[in-house]
Amino acid sequence: MNNSVFIPIEIMRREYISKLLLAVQLVMRGMPVIIGHKSPVLKLALNAAEPGVLFYKSSRGGGNEELFDALQKKGFLIVAQDEEAGIIFDDFSDFYTRRTSLSQINTLDMFFTWGEDDYKFLGSKFNSSKSSIVYNLGALRSCFWGDFGMRYYSKDIKHLKNRFGDYVLLVSNLATYNQFLNKKQSLEHLSQYESFDIKESDAQYLAEKKIFNQYLKLIKVLTEQLHKTVIIRPHPAESVDAWERSVKGINKAHVEKDGELLSWILGSEFIIQNNCTSAIEAACANIPVITYADEVNDLTILSYGKENIPNKISVHAFGINEFVAAVNDLALVWSEEKRKEKREAFLNKKLTNYGTMVPAEKIAERIIIYTGKPNPNGNVGIGKDTFMYDLYELYRCSRFRPKSIGVIMDINKRETLSKAKIKHDLKGLMEAMGIKVGIKTKRVAPNSFYIYPQEFFNEK
Repeated sequence: MNNSVFIPIEIMRREYISKLLLAVQLVMRGMPVIIGHKSPVLKLALNAAEPGVLFYKSSRGGGNEELFDALQKKGFLIVAQDEEAGIIFDDFSDFYTRRTSLSQINTLDMFFTWGEDDYKFLGSKFNSSKSSIVYNLGALRSCFWGDFGMRYYSKDIKHLKNRFGDYVLLVSNLATYNQFLNKKQSLEHLSQYESFDIKESDAQYLAEKKIFNQYLKLIKVLTEQLHKTVIIRPHPAESVDAWERSVKGINKAHVEKDGELLSWILGSEFIIQNNCTSAIEAACANIPVITYADEVNDLTILSYGKENIPNKISVHAFGINEFVAAVNDLALVWSEEKRKEKREAFLNKKLTNYGTMVPAEKIAERIIIYTGKPNPNGNVGIGKDTFMYDLYELYRCSRFRPKSIGVIMDINKRETLSKAKIKHDLKGLMEAMGIKVGIKTKRVAPNSFYIYPQEFFNEK
């Protein structure tokens, strides 16, 4: 189990850089890492000659039961951190009810929470005086929500500023209404889940349609009346084409899907959202957030519980006149002492050690404490490299490839992870960390890499 850590990535734009940071922390401590697209990394784990650790996004459930059984029979440890952790839910129990896999945390060796809120709830269920499964060490993603993220993304932020000047970021999370699948494909995909409710889905569709049309109204006000540049950032599961058609002819409105969302947030004047994690990411870095509403119910129209954290910590604007006033006075309103105290209380409730490398450091340390001294050459012979992977990737991303539901979702979730990209990003992380690490990488499967340690020393 101390031979390597396998880190599969499901959604590149959401998970990749934070999990690469964990990989660096593990390699610094002598532990090899296999990281990359979800499917090939899981195949590598199943075929590994030596047992290791699987760092997964959830616990048992949702069709992964056979995978978990097979790996545990091979001697693998399975640890996890949920990629969302219910941080947008005011009441974590609402999220726990919806995320059915959380009820199976007891099948894991360790589970890492994001903050005190989910830790108290889950720890009370799964920890005992004799043993602990749940640890409150902080979220990998939240490492970048503050000063550390500003350092890491500094070059990207400068590039965005040079390209667009000052801009407002509108973060859309309307994947039920504005889906990249057509309605038939979407129903076919969703109906395979036991929890799918057609009435709930239809209600969500209508709610998101309303918010989509509100956003279009705001874009026109921002560009034509307030003379601001607006960047629309769709959710990975949304249709980019629909957004581009909707803002066609508006010179200062741009639809952008490439790059990490966080770099766009950190470079913005402020963001506009409704019940989106982006509000929490922005607030952690002290980037102002506005939630627009035509009526009070719009503040909870996208909520699954009675309230949601993103809208609670935002500046509310009811109607266009109030929205314009909020934009003009945003710096003053955002920094009001009572508003700031309330915002920080919510953030500290939901997140531990955000904006720092501490969560990645502590998770890496906890894994190694559990497994024992790492084997720096663990699973060194795993997989192989071949030019066929490059040909496969050209085919995988080709516009001529038949577009089944699975193909469309695969391309939307997982852009290419090349040798050049992973080396570039490892270098950027080490620069932001202020360290030099002797790291070697080799491709061992399509979009998947074996990262292993050499020598580590602090930069002087």
